[in-house]
Amino acid sequence: MNAFTSFGIVRLALCAGLCGLAVPCAAAGPAEAFASSYRLEAKKQYVEAGQSIEALAAAGNELAQLRLAWLSYLQGKYEPAERAYAAIIERSPNAIEPRLGRMLPLMAAKRWDDAISEGQMVLNQSAWDYTAHVRLLACEEAKGEWDLVEKRATQLAANFPTDPTALVYIGRAKAFKGDKVAAREAYLQVLERAPGNAEAAAQLKVLK
Repeated sequence: MNAFTSFGIVRLALCAGLCGLAVPCAAAGPAEAFASSYRLEAKKQYVEAGQSIEALAAAGNELAQLRLAWLSYLQGKYEPAERAYAAIIERSPNAIEPRLGRMLPLMAAKRWDDAISEGQMVLNQSAWDYTAHVRLLACEEAKGEWDLVEKRATQLAANFPTDPTALVYIGRAKAFKGDKVAAREAYLQVLERAPGNAEAAAQLKVLK
């Protein structure tokens, strides 16, 4: 091997090494933007958290777009948040998360029927999606549909027997319908699963 060949091999090896190092550096851009966004969100600096990832969202990064919709919701900008989630759903109609996300600004705006429609779309794809059912319970409660609340909560409790949330809704439905005995039983079961639940503790003092 002559000196020229040896020098060429060294140059190629050095170039390969530098190229290998360049990949993580390039990837660190989006990663750091997201890390910054999460840190700012934890400090409740929602505007700045969104600014950290605006360029990524504009470039088509769906995670960044989802986060911008979420951060708009946290700022109380319900219409922009709803529109942002709807745009993502249009591009990814089979994705569940943006539909769950869209329910939040719809619920905040008291657009119960629209939120229920979105929740049902989720259940069409995933029949026992827990988050969808809980948000549907909140919508049905807001509309005063206590029979539906009781039915859904009872089914949810059967599918998620360690979860206290469904039992809270059962307690509320039973109490509203005047069945104090059943309401007390539901709230007692809540405390078995969540001993610090304030609602259950308070209701058990009232439901005598």
